[in-house]
Amino acid sequence: MRITFVSPRYGNSIHGGAETGVRLLAINLAATGHDVEVHSTTAESMATWADTLAAGTTIEDGVTVHRHRTTNRRHRRFDSLSIKVLSDPANVDPSLESRWIEAQGPHSPELLDAIAEVDSDVVVMSPYLYEPTIIGARRVRSPLVIHPASHDEAPLRLPCVGSALASADGIGFYTDAERLLTERVIPATRSLPQMLVGLGVDSERIEPAQRERNISTARSALGLGEEPFYLSLGRVDKGKGTHTLVEMFGQLHRSGRSPGRLVVAGPIVDRPPSTPGVLVVGPVEETLKHGLLSGATALINPSAMESFSLVLLESWMADTPVIVTSACAATVEHSRRSGGGVVYSDVDQLARAVELLSSQPELNASLASKGRTYVEDWYTWPAILARYLPFLVQVITHARPTRRAGATA
Repeated sequence: MRITFVSPRYGNSIHGGAETGVRLLAINLAATGHDVEVHSTTAESMATWADTLAAGTTIEDGVTVHRHRTTNRRHRRFDSLSIKVLSDPANVDPSLESRWIEAQGPHSPELLDAIAEVDSDVVVMSPYLYEPTIIGARRVRSPLVIHPASHDEAPLRLPCVGSALASADGIGFYTDAERLLTERVIPATRSLPQMLVGLGVDSERIEPAQRERNISTARSALGLGEEPFYLSLGRVDKGKGTHTLVEMFGQLHRSGRSPGRLVVAGPIVDRPPSTPGVLVVGPVEETLKHGLLSGATALINPSAMESFSLVLLESWMADTPVIVTSACAATVEHSRRSGGGVVYSDVDQLARAVELLSSQPELNASLASKGRTYVEDWYTWPAILARYLPFLVQVITHARPTRRAGATA
């Protein structure tokens, strides 16, 4: 099968949920013998969309990657324009909406022209939020699947987003919570072929001796000694809830209710204030990451803006339970379906969660085991592809006639 992915950013240097999802799907489909290519931009940062990667075509992990230049960085007036557009997104003036899309970035006429020339069996676009999907969906000639990676946010209610998603021949969701949100906001998506795609993780167990070495390396590198710790892993950003979690842990530390330190690891967008009981370490390489996941009492994901959360699966595969905020339907769904997590909504509930998992090792192990079983049943790559490939065939077979043969729409 010839499969083309379209994403605003692509590469192993990109730390973003939807973009990571595209890369992992592309790599694993290519590894099973499919002809996979990607069209993206030369940008790495979604804050600026500056050209930092080389334009042109490369082969990366068996995937043919085409990167196209952006013509400008995020417009300096984007924030003020957003106030006008997103205060009432459903009723925005079309010309203002178009200005907002271009000002947000990435704006790449080269990429949009390339999308119009793609003649694959199927095109997959993700996420919904940016010009490559919103405008690119109008130009696709092949059957089209969109993985929106929807959050409950104002841009989802823009008319152009509704039009783009309604124009797809199929929709791939990461969780049922994302599906329900998208169908509520954009009712036209209810009639389209759908599937819960999810993302896959490596199902191989790390040998116990290697696991202990990873933990020891992580503790030594960060000066943790034998102290219990909790881990927040992902982009360090106010919008991801990191600062709120740091503030909560500071309260627990000052009141003597914290049975361990909080380690915050990941690319730093906004550095939280220095807080007793909290260690902010920034990005970590893979061995250190695995050591932290394996050695933590629990992973804490404070983000309300998740459509899937791959890090939860990675934590369970490291035999570590999770604690998630009640504000995120996707992570709550994972926790409840798996039985592998605890949910909190305020500092007192967080205090009870960390105390519970610290004081009851049998419960901790039980939650982790249930989480691992959930991942092995649903989210290893063989399980993902066994569902995903028939879905793509269904989309191709039932695509609207103008796209079925790659005709110009």
